[in-house]
Amino acid sequence: MIFRILILFLVALIQGCATTSPYCQVPQVSGEDSATLVIYRPDAAFGMFYSTPMSIDGCRIADLSNNSYQVFDLPSGNHRVAAEKKALATGGDGVIEGNFEAGKTYFLHYSMSPGSPFYLPGGGVGFTTSTTFFLVTKEHAIQAMPKLQGQF
Repeated sequence: MIFRILILFLVALIQGCATTSPYCQVPQVSGEDSATLVIYRPDAAFGMFYSTPMSIDGCRIADLSNNSYQVFDLPSGNHRVAAEKKALATGGDGVIEGNFEAGKTYFLHYSMSPGSPFYLPGGGVGFTTSTTFFLVTKEHAIQAMPKLQGQF
């Protein structure tokens, strides 16, 4: 009986890990018909060891680590950029959808911070995770993450 419960638990755990979008090729173009997306995550102590799965239009791209950024030249038009959540992990849960115009550069800021504290009897105190994912100006992006200076 214990073996069956263990098997059911492992199956549920493995299925839960597959909650992010599948890896696929995001269409990238260059030239005047493209919109540039800079997705960045400034340096922060909270969540520094956790990389957030990201996706564009349902295609998983590389995970976004602490103090890192990714650049995509997409065809202009409507796109959905999402910070996804791995099962049993912190972070994720952010979406930016919109019409990205040709010839423009967009800066998308993602960050994690501690939320409300909670107590587990016998397990100690922990924090929920609060995430933010929003569109910012170039100036705000450079102020939050100086290594973007001179890149765009």
